[in-house]
Amino acid sequence: MSDSPALTLLRVGDVLATAKDLNEAIHMACGYIEHDPSKAAIQAVANCLEAKLSQALEMIEGAREALT
Repeated sequence: MSDSPALTLLRVGDVLATAKDLNEAIHMACGYIEHDPSKAAIQAVANCLEAKLSQALEMIEGAREALT
């Protein structure tokens, strides 16, 4: 039996929320790196990923609202 679109969106949202939390952990872990040029690069990537994950979660929320 396949999931309903609403349930699928809920599950996708959960996966993205977990990815967002993991990304935040990476960003926070960079705070413990001192004077490493890689730190800024990692944090820049984490910031970009945060923006994309937030955008995806907003899109999913809009789609879920449209289904109800």
